[in-house]
Amino acid sequence: MESISSQNTPLSQSTAATTPTSAMASTPAETAEIILVKSKQLQPDKVEISTEAKNISAEERDTEDKKSIDASSLSGIMSLEEAAAAEKANESDLDKRIRELSMEILEISVKIQLLQDKEDKESVKERQKLEVDLAMKKGELEATMDRKLQEAAL
Repeated sequence: MESISSQNTPLSQSTAATTPTSAMASTPAETAEIILVKSKQLQPDKVEISTEAKNISAEERDTEDKKSIDASSLSGIMSLEEAAAAEKANESDLDKRIRELSMEILEISVKIQLLQDKEDKESVKERQKLEVDLAMKKGELEATMDRKLQEAAL
């Protein structure tokens, strides 16, 4: 895009040659000539702006088309509930057991954490019992995960 100073130079040269030096034209013919000269000078800028606007508009339409989804395209897609049900149906018994064991381990860990601050005899015994349970659950989880990996390898 040209700088403003370079745009003013051709305008001043062309108007100086064809129009009087006063800003106001005295006759309608001179006024029409001034308008014609100025409009010729401005047309390339208008075209350039128009081209830029068209490009931007086309880009916006493209992104909008990509984002918009009509109802007919959704007819074959499952709802969230259906997708969750299908995923659970495909999930194996080992996956379910792994999830259950992980939740149990988390619960036991939280209970142990809560009992660590207490120093009375009953809390210490309960915490030790939970630590044994935690170790057993971790071992069971490891064994279940190993079985799942062996099944996947086959």
